[in-house]
Amino acid sequence: MDGAGVQLSTLLEQADVDRIDICGFAEDGCVAATVRDGLAGGYRVCLLADLSGASSPSNGARVEAELEAGGAEITVVEGSRL
Repeated sequence: MDGAGVQLSTLLEQADVDRIDICGFAEDGCVAATVRDGLAGGYRVCLLADLSGASSPSNGARVEAELEAGGAEITVVEGSRL
């Protein structure tokens, strides 16, 4: 919700958003949950893998595979550095 109590899904719909790019530190936690929420909401979702991190490399690889199997696009941002 924003400061006026408007749900994020409403704001995205009003802005004609159909794709969400997601990155963050807890790839195997809140980032994965956000990706799944976006997919469940009918959005095209892209995980920016090189701008994200997991609690361990093996967890990151596992979660990325699961998210990709669930319909998310996993991509690398050209020229990015963490």
